Amino acid sequence: IQDAAYASLLKQERRALHFEVAQTLLEMHPDHEPEMAAVLAHHFELAEDRERALEYLVSAARHASSRFARHEAVDFARRGVELLPADDELSALERALRAELRLTQVQAGGESTPLNESLALLEGAVVDAEMLEDHALSARAYLWMARARAMSGEQYRSSPSLAQALDRATSLAEASGSADIIAAATLSLAQAHYTASEFTTASELMEQAIPALIETGQLYHASVGAGQLGTAYGHLGDFDKAVRWTDRAYELGMQSGDPNASLDADLGRAIVEGVRGETSTAIEYATKAVEVADRVDNKACALVAHTVIGEQHLRDGDAEQAAISFEASADLAIYCQFMPVKIEQTELLLHAARARTGMGQVEFERYERTLETARAVGDRLAEAEIYEQRARDRLEAGLEEAAADDLLQAKRVFETLGARADLQRVREMEASLSRTVED
Repeated sequence: IQDAAYASLLKQERRALHFEVAQTLLEMHPDHEPEMAAVLAHHFELAEDRERALEYLVSAARHASSRFARHEAVDFARRGVELLPADDELSALERALRAELRLTQVQAGGESTPLNESLALLEGAVVDAEMLEDHALSARAYLWMARARAMSGEQYRSSPSLAQALDRATSLAEASGSADIIAAATLSLAQAHYTASEFTTASELMEQAIPALIETGQLYHASVGAGQLGTAYGHLGDFDKAVRWTDRAYELGMQSGDPNASLDADLGRAIVEGVRGETSTAIEYATKAVEVADRVDNKACALVAHTVIGEQHLRDGDAEQAAISFEASADLAIYCQFMPVKIEQTELLLHAARARTGMGQVEFERYERTLETARAVGDRLAEAEIYEQRARDRLEAGLEEAAADDLLQAKRVFETLGARADLQRVREMEASLSRTVED
């Protein structure tokens, strides 16, 4: 009845009633505008009051972001951009708002937004920010551009586009004189070294960035950085620092209020425990991460967590459980348009797990294709891990000599990276293989 009555109103009557509702809400709740912003925006939109609707959509997007309501933040920001006038009619304030709303779409959308969509939004934000000569806003846009490219699998040493975005962000951050932007730029540079598996350089930069991020109130980013720092120390074999920093990451994540931060911390701890050979503890932390990731719809973290669980089960000889985890991570990798090398690596691990359960045989030529992908993007850690996994499969197939060659290759790469914990694991495999050959 209500829908029928509403539909019977003339358009002019509807506009007037929506405007009246919005005005009444403002009078009734003068101190709750941020909480009421979404409802107010809805009524002003239907009242066709573009200026007021835009005002409250911006407020609603900010409020949703502050509560980590990511889907709502993206929707409000998108609607706000759609209400703005054509490019040649934009005022300076409206141009700044458009850049902010586009950044909100990318930040809140996270890994669930396809790379091409994120880059299009960020490139638009860069154009607006540079037209306004706003160094801080430009730096933020370039930082997110570098982050989006890194999440897609690009490496700053092999991707000119990523390197250019990161260099531009760093110079603009310095020009802005803004302490929070400078801290964020330092973290992004550290993360570029981290994804390149340059763990020593990454840890030095993160040790600088994290206190500055905390001081400027960027607790979420400080938490993410602390988790990655812990993981870097794990690969370097300094497990006391690794545990201390992943614990600190969890504390900072809880202080930030963003469940994605504490999720990242648990995931970092799972990786650390896996690197040092604590299988059950690694699975425990990764399982906790999966549960939170599913609850907050963080598909990228769910992907990594399922992969960690699968790797631990595979190393522990439980191929059936490994296959279940790798199936989940392989589906998520394709859905997220994740790093190509990680997609291939995950599918390779799934193939290996299935082969051990009797579902077909290992196709060793697949390893060479995945190695080529890892080399093409410069992912040295993935390259070494692929050699290591192929050695395991060759040992399973009774190909001891070929397995020894793979272990030698893995060892050389891990030595280059300074990844002492990973190197120790390979050396133990070599020793076990030598005893087997002697017997």
